[in-house]
Amino acid sequence: MPSYSAITPEILRDIKEAVGPDAVVLHPEKLCEFGKDAGEEERLPELVVEATSTQQVSALLRLANRHSFPVTPRGLGTDLAGGSVPLFGGVLLSLAKMNRILAIEKDNLIAVVEPGVVTLDLQNAVKKEGLFYPPDP
Repeated sequence: MPSYSAITPEILRDIKEAVGPDAVVLHPEKLCEFGKDAGEEERLPELVVEATSTQQVSALLRLANRHSFPVTPRGLGTDLAGGSVPLFGGVLLSLAKMNRILAIEKDNLIAVVEPGVVTLDLQNAVKKEGLFYPPDP
């Protein structure tokens, strides 16, 4: 099992500086919401970062690398396999607010999206371009 560091007050300060204090969630009720997905696994994160930009994600991951704390990425938490549950504690990185469709390149059949884009939103957007995005298995 990997050896991780707990989130100390100094690390918390660094995280708030790096991602902005508004992106950091510490309220116990909110932490409970992020500590489970649609499956049965459950574990509270020490804190949540609700990212809205790649710069915030990069800054958080640089700190995690420097201080050896775990980071668990999460979309909307609808999975059943426990992949978005922070089993080692640490920081839960919510990507749900990164939900923009950045580009649809009709000629190349490429969509550039942020990680929090809901499949139905992408399907509706490409439909307007005369394209089809297949259902998510």
